[in-house]
Amino acid sequence: MELLLDFIIIAGITITLMLLFRSLKKKGKAMHHKILIVFFFVIFLVFLHAYSGLHQLTDIFKGTFLFQFSILWILGPLLIHYLDALFRHARPWPQRIVWLYIPVLAVVLFVGVPLTIEVYAERRIFAYLDLIDNNQVGFAIIRDVVFLIFLLTGSYYFNQYQRAIKATYSSLLNTDITWIRYLIGLCIAFTSIDLASLFLEIFSSEGAFYGAYFSVVSLFLVTLFLGYTGVEQPKIIVADFLLEDINSIRQPQQIEITKGDKELIGALDSMMIKDKLFLAEELTLGELADNLGITDKELSALLNQKKQISFYDYVNGFRVDEFKKRVKEEQYKHLTLLGIAFDCGFNSKASFNRIFKRHTGQSPSEFRKSS
Repeated sequence: MELLLDFIIIAGITITLMLLFRSLKKKGKAMHHKILIVFFFVIFLVFLHAYSGLHQLTDIFKGTFLFQFSILWILGPLLIHYLDALFRHARPWPQRIVWLYIPVLAVVLFVGVPLTIEVYAERRIFAYLDLIDNNQVGFAIIRDVVFLIFLLTGSYYFNQYQRAIKATYSSLLNTDITWIRYLIGLCIAFTSIDLASLFLEIFSSEGAFYGAYFSVVSLFLVTLFLGYTGVEQPKIIVADFLLEDINSIRQPQQIEITKGDKELIGALDSMMIKDKLFLAEELTLGELADNLGITDKELSALLNQKKQISFYDYVNGFRVDEFKKRVKEEQYKHLTLLGIAFDCGFNSKASFNRIFKRHTGQSPSEFRKSS
């Protein structure tokens, strides 16, 4: 098993170095790319620490000890910061992000750094660390629970951002962030394994080794997954007002429709039918609002609060209707179903099939046969 662990650690070191090089080489790095660079650098040092511990390389072990201690404490704030940087307009760090790092840095400063000093000195210097030494498993459990709280917070923000994307974009092909949900799930699995190993350590001396083994394997899988999906992730901008008032998207409330609202809704529907703006596969909330002569905030309120529908569903409803119309016309008989769908503004087979079935209760092929 040690041989397999050694192989995984070496593979982890190699892959993180490749990801670091690839990320550093990337031109026009946005903030979320820079956060990934920090993540890959810390992960590289953690793998290096694991390797030095396995092969008794004392100097490297001491030099990387602080990063190994800090990894789970710092990953939580990094996740929230990454999500914030990915979706919000470029700006100085918001106060809520700064506050996330303060308790983590306090733990690193008052526990991690003193422990590192003692690792170098090879003797007890800070008496208060006896409390942690005598309760190592309990301290590790607290660390994992804190990380789980960050993960659940990240999952909450992820759901907010996903709703905001549907309120901004009519197509999700270039804004697909499902991989982040999988990443959070992997991290939850990783932390759960670590917690299980801690409880195993209470009852068995082998718990520490198995905990290290499963933790390294999980960290390797998370790094591999993030490297494959996250390095090339483009920035996704959503309007700030959608993020600040996300509850209006999640739970639309029926608001009395005035005469002016009815006229505006009529103008919007007429414009969509006459000008066929939905044929533009990358149509956004802002572009449609500009065509209507109102702000994106006003259009969002009109759709979510007055028509009780998201921008994404509104636009794709027209695309479905256009597809149903064209699939019956002789001039489109030479096209495949997917070809017609793409001409109607869809840009993904999977999303087209999913949206069409949700709107009609049939698959596209079933609809054509019944037409």
